[in-house]
Amino acid sequence: MKAWSYACALTLVLAMCPAAPAHAYRYRTCDGEKTKIPSENLEYEAGTNSFASENRRYSLRQALIHWNDAPSEFEFFEPDWNEKVSTSNATSEVWYSTSKSILDGAPAVAITKKYCNIFSNKIRSVDVVMNNDVKWMNYEKRSSHRSWRPNGDGWRPAQTTLMHELGHAVGLRHSKVRYNLMGSDWNVVTVNDGEFRSYTSEDPSKGAAFLYGTTGSSKPDLAISMFKYNGNDGEYSNHRLTQVYDESGANALSSTWDNDRKEWYYKLERGVKYKFEFTYEHLGPGGVIDTKVGYYLSSNNNITTSDWFLGDRNFSLGWNTPYTTKRTFRIPESAQLKRYYFGAFVDYENTTAERYGGNNRGYIPIEVVP
Repeated sequence: MKAWSYACALTLVLAMCPAAPAHAYRYRTCDGEKTKIPSENLEYEAGTNSFASENRRYSLRQALIHWNDAPSEFEFFEPDWNEKVSTSNATSEVWYSTSKSILDGAPAVAITKKYCNIFSNKIRSVDVVMNNDVKWMNYEKRSSHRSWRPNGDGWRPAQTTLMHELGHAVGLRHSKVRYNLMGSDWNVVTVNDGEFRSYTSEDPSKGAAFLYGTTGSSKPDLAISMFKYNGNDGEYSNHRLTQVYDESGANALSSTWDNDRKEWYYKLERGVKYKFEFTYEHLGPGGVIDTKVGYYLSSNNNITTSDWFLGDRNFSLGWNTPYTTKRTFRIPESAQLKRYYFGAFVDYENTTAERYGGNNRGYIPIEVVP
């Protein structure tokens, strides 16, 4: 994978360097050399008042845990708690604020201080400041997540935003290409059984390993997402829900909003073939993994191997690029006229020893009609 980088020639750089064209993951450099945290680990001091709520502490801990799940040698330690936090010191801290001078209207910022001179090239500290005026969610219920609701009127997940900002602490920069946590973070999630899980996504996982090396003890991890790349907004990639297409694959069908179930669904006819779209990922480490994806019809949104098996497809997934693609299936003639969940289960035969198997399933809600 080719990574784009650039040099910042300041002695001490505060905040972020200017955006520039990107390909795959992007990282900080000084005179062409990687700029990173030299200790390969980081302990955040979290504002005691900002994280008085156990729910907020949960989101922070989950973000740290999910970054540590990536197969790089970098590690975030359990946070320390500090009543006094500010941008004026050289300590990496995280807190919530309404300061317009810090946030400038952003939902969150990462303020990076680094050395870049003939004597030193390293990230010194990265403060993460979350906007206290944003409608945050600190739990994983899909129904409240803004990506499942019309006009984005739901809650923004604190976990994904914290993970995005922690990506800057690792040394990564924004990305506007591909489905990517370092783009628009809130819909970079895996989903099953009505709950979402934040995670690094493929490119940041690869980028962190490029900066710090790959841990030799980590098992590979495969994943599937109901979201895909959908262009860019400046230096950020945009994402949207994957879709259902007609048999030709050329025409995306229209979905309908169900206010009771809080989900978008597709009305599909019995006996007709459609193409179902998902994003498949190899989160590393290692080379290409040959696997099978099983496809199911389920009466609920918890996809399991006990559901109605429709067939499988072969995939070769490499640790390089999120793979968004369509596969064709016919809605069975014997399907009832009701709501189903068309599910995809990566490595459903469990032939790959993975470090985490909870991100292998995803679904698209459908309504079977005559």
